[in-house]
Amino acid sequence: MDEIDNYILKFPDNVQDILRKRRSIIKTVAPDAEELMAYGMPAYKIKKRPHLKSGCNEPTELRDIATFR
Repeated sequence: MDEIDNYILKFPDNVQDILRKRRSIIKTVAPDAEELMAYGMPAYKIKKRPHLKSGCNEPTELRDIATFR
């Protein structure tokens, strides 16, 4: 289990389902993205550039992610 799994486990079951689904979508759309924790929430880097924060209280921006593959 990694840091992001531990982050997800802090939420109620229904929110965990959403976060896992979002994580799966990001991994599918950007399989080469580096997954890490930043500012206390899951984040993703593509080609070493921070590109996406995926916290529970903030909208996820998937726009332009395909251009960094």
